[in-house]
Amino acid sequence: MAPAAAEQSKRLRILLVPFFATSHILPVTDLAFHLAAARPDAVEAAIVAVTPANAPIVRSALARREPSHAIARVEVATYAFPAVDGLPPGVENMSTVNAADAWRLDAAVTSEAVMRPAQESFIMESSPDAIISDLPFFWWHAGIAAKLGIPCVFFHVLGNFPSLAMWRLAFMGVKEDEAAPGSSVTIPQFPGPEISLPVTELPHFLRRPPPIDKETCDQIMMNLKSCGFIANTFVDLEPEYLDSYNDCGYVKRTYCVGPLSLPMPPPAAASSASDKSACLDWLDTMPTHSVVYLCFGSLTNFSEAQLDELALGLEASGVPFLWVVRETIAAGVPVLTWPMLFEQFITERFVTRVISIGERLWPEGAGVRSTSHEEHELVPAKAIAQAIAKFMEEGGAADAARKRIKELSPKAHAAMAEGGTSRRDLHQLVDDLMAGRASVVGTTNSS
Repeated sequence: MAPAAAEQSKRLRILLVPFFATSHILPVTDLAFHLAAARPDAVEAAIVAVTPANAPIVRSALARREPSHAIARVEVATYAFPAVDGLPPGVENMSTVNAADAWRLDAAVTSEAVMRPAQESFIMESSPDAIISDLPFFWWHAGIAAKLGIPCVFFHVLGNFPSLAMWRLAFMGVKEDEAAPGSSVTIPQFPGPEISLPVTELPHFLRRPPPIDKETCDQIMMNLKSCGFIANTFVDLEPEYLDSYNDCGYVKRTYCVGPLSLPMPPPAAASSASDKSACLDWLDTMPTHSVVYLCFGSLTNFSEAQLDELALGLEASGVPFLWVVRETIAAGVPVLTWPMLFEQFITERFVTRVISIGERLWPEGAGVRSTSHEEHELVPAKAIAQAIAKFMEEGGAADAARKRIKELSPKAHAAMAEGGTSRRDLHQLVDDLMAGRASVVGTTNSS
């Protein structure tokens, strides 16, 4: 083998498999980009594997990062989405599915019986050196990686606080008497302030745990303990929760690699004025600290009635607003929280009670909130208008939150810069994946 070819064969081909939602596909694509950019000497390719309808999301995300030398080492690969009774062809994303098809798609993409055959066939054919899998959805990837004898590291698009909270609640279990309407649970063995939530605000998998056999559960835990866990956060944001996560024995180590939405450190030349968007042009015309930033994520689906109340409330508040989807701390703005699904109610406690960069839009006790839209009460326009106006008034809660987030925002950027904590963890992750592959190759050669 020629020296150049031999060197190429030593580099990693890392397969990253995101869940079927834009809010997961984008961070996984960001992770692929940063892995390729951080270690071009060690990463031959970071391959984002999606179904055909989701491939344009990955390509669009990569296009926004051009020009960059790392783009060439991020590949987009597709595997077939299985046929599902009653689901139209091309419906493959929880962020864009209509309400009528949502339950069918959700049932399909979270089912091992439906999804594993296509994914396993693709992974086996691709023969990667490592798998990075989207937790908690594709837990069966641990078994596939074991067959191939390669590392499988789980990636959570969330931070350590909600991840640790869900682990604690999952292992404790929600008792039958706690699951009654109106009851609450307190997260056990949790650092910082005591965190309690109404049962209605828990993710569905904690309220009604899915059936996972002991062998699969053992395989997941073995992977977490042997390969570690990747989190889209940075050390200075939540150090005590990171320490608790590492000390709990669930994982070998946590790689804090975020905020992944941030770009690479900019070149010496400043960006041109033509790079500015219409939104930024509009923002430049507004007074400082006068615009409300709305962010609900790509999985949130409001009812028509709630959309009407939201529009009326925004209009009645008299405050200009911008509705976008990005990571808040890196952007350096305070937030009014309006959680809707999955772990958002847990994350709200982190935002409002731990790092104090925002407030609840709907005060505690004002009405029932739930991860099930059937249980979630309508938030009236009057309450929305009052919350926004009060939050944004001079000397109000937004000013205190803004002061706190101005302390955190530079730390987020510093973490991703060369020599920063997240940058170092990206390097360490690649080193550990290389070591994991080397140990498998060594075992194969000696047998």
